[in-house]
Amino acid sequence: MSTDNFDKTLEDVRLSAHGLLPPQIYRKLFDIAYRSGGGTFVEIGTAHGAATIALALGAQASQKPFHIYSVDPFSGRYSSRVKFGSVNANVTFVLAQFEKYGVSKNIGLVVGECEDLLRSHRVDRVSVLFLDADGRIDRDLSHLFERLAPRCKIAIDDIDDSLYVSKINGLTVLDQKHRIGAAISKAFVARDLLRLEAIVENTGFYVKGDAQVTPDEIRLIALPAYRELVFAEIDFYDPAPSIAKRIWKFVRDRVQSASPLRRLVKKFRRSTPSGCH
Repeated sequence: MSTDNFDKTLEDVRLSAHGLLPPQIYRKLFDIAYRSGGGTFVEIGTAHGAATIALALGAQASQKPFHIYSVDPFSGRYSSRVKFGSVNANVTFVLAQFEKYGVSKNIGLVVGECEDLLRSHRVDRVSVLFLDADGRIDRDLSHLFERLAPRCKIAIDDIDDSLYVSKINGLTVLDQKHRIGAAISKAFVARDLLRLEAIVENTGFYVKGDAQVTPDEIRLIALPAYRELVFAEIDFYDPAPSIAKRIWKFVRDRVQSASPLRRLVKKFRRSTPSGCH
């Protein structure tokens, strides 16, 4: 079956569900789901469902049985969902998006964290995992790693090892999510928890490795990455002068051009005997 005609649909999904990922990421998620052979998918970080729908459309196109568990608290001090209203308002919007694109019957939406998913559902032999939450890759993989099928496809967003100064819910924050994501994913590749297949934009695409590890060992492997956050090198660049700088420049220019003070200085210099300078 050709899937070439899905690009327009995926772009419509991205716009309708407020998707923040580049279009090529949604296409890649679609293709992964299409080739997965169906089964159980888990997504940590639903947002407004654009990636969830891309996965579901890909799996639908394969005509293989599948079910997606998508998890998000839809709340939190730094959550982008807050600006859209309450938890219920976000959930209502997401469910409407699933209905709009005809995938609702294949998706179970869980309000909460990964632990809440595992308390309420029996999840095993996961064939596709997408992590796009708060950067705590180690937390989610420690809960799910033993539940992933061999060669499970794993996508992890925000691993570009960059620092950002962001405005989130009215707060100015130094956002190190991408930095910790990069460090943890590299540590997991080094220990064969993950095997890197490709990096597209800020998203890494992996397959489950052969490491035999416990949840506690996964958390310990990630610990040195958190210690790297003690210091962050920042190349400061101020593309626009601050208000204080602009005010000072305004005053300085006026004093130097036509202010009474400058005229007074000139008059004083003309009336002062040359030997007194």
